[in-house]
Amino acid sequence: QPRPRKKTHATEVQPRMRGNLARSVPGKPAMLATMIPGSLLAERFVLGEVAGTGGMSTVYRAEDRQTGEIVALKIVNTGESKDSRRFVQEARVLADLSHPGIVRYVAHGISPTGQCYLAMEWLEGESLGEHLRRRRPSVPEMVTLVRIVAEALASAHARGVIHRDLKPSNIFLMGDDTGGDTARPKILDFGIARMNNMTRAATRTGMMLGTPGYMSPEQARGDRNID
Repeated sequence: QPRPRKKTHATEVQPRMRGNLARSVPGKPAMLATMIPGSLLAERFVLGEVAGTGGMSTVYRAEDRQTGEIVALKIVNTGESKDSRRFVQEARVLADLSHPGIVRYVAHGISPTGQCYLAMEWLEGESLGEHLRRRRPSVPEMVTLVRIVAEALASAHARGVIHRDLKPSNIFLMGDDTGGDTARPKILDFGIARMNNMTRAATRTGMMLGTPGYMSPEQARGDRNID
């Protein structure tokens, strides 16, 4: 059997975008300029290869010139204001959290082309979803995994943050070429997280936001109190 390929913590890895011109598709949000690998962002991050793309953003492997570390640099693709607001909210949430079971925040800002960016620690391994498709963990492994994830969530809840989209693709297992380790999970993607101290609510009462198969009943109903 071929060995699993290393993945970063992009939730969906799709064919990389080519070219550096903005493009528009009828009925879809306009795509902003694609950053060119090798360029310098914010006088700090040297962009490397594209690690993955999603509907809203592209993740690059990049070097942080301040620390010499490799980081995951997430950049908004669209010019939609709602996407930028969600992106900024995710950055603010991560900046306020610190736990071994939550992906570590590095920096965020706006590029010269007007695109929001978020730098996070670079992770090697695979998502829990990928891991479960490859093998079935033992009961002790799952107990350890659930305990660490629960402790990370409790840390976020203590800061007034509710994730609202916890699912296997948003739990990353640190590892190497052979796969991820269930004893080293990291929670990702706080894009629709709710902060109790935010002055502007990300959603209105009655609006459903999240992944239906993983929602709590009160979240599916669009209730305001989901803690």
